[in-house]
Amino acid sequence: RRIENSKGLAIEKRSETVAVAFELVASDGKDSKIGFKYEVKKNLAEIDVDKMIDAAIEEAVGMFGASPVESGNYPVVVENEAMISLLRSFSGMFSGEAHLKKISPIQGKLGEKVFSDKISFIDAPLLPDAVKREPFDDEGVACYDKTVVDKGVFKTMLHNLKTAKAFGTESTGNAFRGGASPANGYIVPGTASKDELIASMEKGLLLTGFDGLHAGLNAISGDLSLKTYGYLVEGGKITRPVTLIILSGNFLTMMNGVAEVGSDLVFKGGLGCPSIKFEEVSISG
Repeated sequence: RRIENSKGLAIEKRSETVAVAFELVASDGKDSKIGFKYEVKKNLAEIDVDKMIDAAIEEAVGMFGASPVESGNYPVVVENEAMISLLRSFSGMFSGEAHLKKISPIQGKLGEKVFSDKISFIDAPLLPDAVKREPFDDEGVACYDKTVVDKGVFKTMLHNLKTAKAFGTESTGNAFRGGASPANGYIVPGTASKDELIASMEKGLLLTGFDGLHAGLNAISGDLSLKTYGYLVEGGKITRPVTLIILSGNFLTMMNGVAEVGSDLVFKGGLGCPSIKFEEVSISG
């Protein structure tokens, strides 16, 4: 991509990526389950296709015999990739455009605590190992790494030229996709492995995915009611698969009720998250 204008701007960036995606169907003769995996890397050698296949098989076969759980409040671990999909749905809350239009759930809270102090969110367009680095945004403004949320405190909005002017500040170099959004934004990982998060629950749930994200949440209020699935955890061990359950609540409430942040940071589509354990989430069976 090259941007030039009559004021002397002449900048260029290049990137190369490769993607592998596949879906498989597993059947036990009575029921069928789907396993889906995808990876995007800088080159094909970085993608372990056999590992992806094993993970997809485990995902599909592991859901045979899944059933709901009794309604109630449970400690919950949301797996890293599921956490990315949830964060993606609410990542617009940091945009200067959302604050200009007064449609952010953290409206007017710049400099205030909005998440648990266990949560920090970094926007890292220059992340060295990123699949796609962003030296400049779509308006030709130089990108730089920045802390958006520091130990729960909302430190900076993400601006393009328009919103920066409206708020009397400078662009943060986040003019992407027609608005202002993070580039390689990620939640800073903790030290506990996913297995350790699971082992810390006497009775809880490991959630591995959500259905109907766009229909089941309100990005302005933060309210959500989402179909989800995963596994029941008893005595610190996974005991059976779970499906046909609804997670209800509010994203900000959840993010203020973080028990622990995992160490298994993964990136998908320019966003990164580790698995996160929440103290208590409302589940309807």
